[in-house]
Parts: sequence; structure tokens; C-alpha cells
Amino acid sequence: MHRIPITTTGAQQTPSGIRRAGWNQTTYSYGNDPNEMGAYGFHEGNSDKQTHDVASLKPNPNGLYDMHGNVWETIQDWYDEVLPPHAVDPQGPLTGGTSRVKRGGST
Repeated sequence: MHRIPITTTGAQQTPSGIRRAGWNQTTYSYGNDPNEMGAYGFHEGNSDKQTHDVASLKPNPNGLYDMHGNVWETIQDWYDEVLPPHAVDPQGPLTGGTSRVKRGGST
């Protein structure tokens, strides 16, 4: 079963590598070799210019799929124009949220 990610999922793991203290720092979420990108994410060279099912490629060493690619994703958090300083798990406004946060990336 796959779930919609939350903001802290992105804080723990980003397309440009692991960003948490105590975890190895890498160039990409799967390691450092750009030649392995096609095994972990769809891009212009291997996507046939279409979207693909979630988890169609290999997970990174932390078990996360689809950390690289050109498709926007909607996450569970509500959009808020102001992010509180030092927010650990910002979920947007408690009331009045009108749109979900969308994240996207390109490799």
C-alpha cells in the first residue's frame, strides 16, 4: 500500500540526497552515480514522455520510491503562505485550507 507523502517525508529524503543528521549525505537519493538514475527515476530518456505507475522502478536505500522525476505530486499537507520558523512537521493552517501542497522535481 502506498500513501500520499507529508512535508516531513520530503524533509527526510529529497531528490538531492539525504538531509537528516546522522544519515549519509549523497548526491542523489539512491547514491552518487548519475548513470544509475534510470533505475530509480523516470526522465526524458526513459519515460517515453508519459507517466508511470508508482514504485515501477527500484526504491532507494531507505525504501522510498519515485524520489526523482518530472511529475508533480500532491501531498497531505494544506498550503499556507506563511511557514512558521523552526517548523518540524508543518501541516498548513488548522482551518480554512483550500488547496493541498504540490511538490515537483526534475532530475
